[in-house]
Amino acid sequence: MSTSPRTARRPVAITAANLRVLLAAGLIAVGVIFLLAVSGASERADAATRTVKVGNDFFSPTSKSIARERSVTWVWVGGVPHDVVAKNRTGKIIFRSKITKQRGYTYSHKFRRSGTYKVICSLHPVSMRMTVKVS
Repeated sequence: MSTSPRTARRPVAITAANLRVLLAAGLIAVGVIFLLAVSGASERADAATRTVKVGNDFFSPTSKSIARERSVTWVWVGGVPHDVVAKNRTGKIIFRSKITKQRGYTYSHKFRRSGTYKVICSLHPVSMRMTVKVS
């Protein structure tokens, strides 16, 4: 079968200018893919760093720094009853979880105001203390 002159395709000449355009488009595509991957990873890492373990007489970590409008989630990993309580300077409770010893129980609080929050377990106020710094 022969090709008629009307339907025959001519090869495209590859010039230095065409190669530069193709290379630039490829680099932009790789850059966009990289930024999307890094963005998703940092969001997951940010979420992970906003988690505090509630163990048998400890919070881990004992200090947390977050931005306003972010939440901290406490996760019970021990088998002893605990709660999470924060009070202001006058002693008024800002937030309080229930008292539980249920492993896997979670309690989250969204911090809407900047400041330093002192957090304790009301059952173990001497050994279970932590600070949340909100900026």
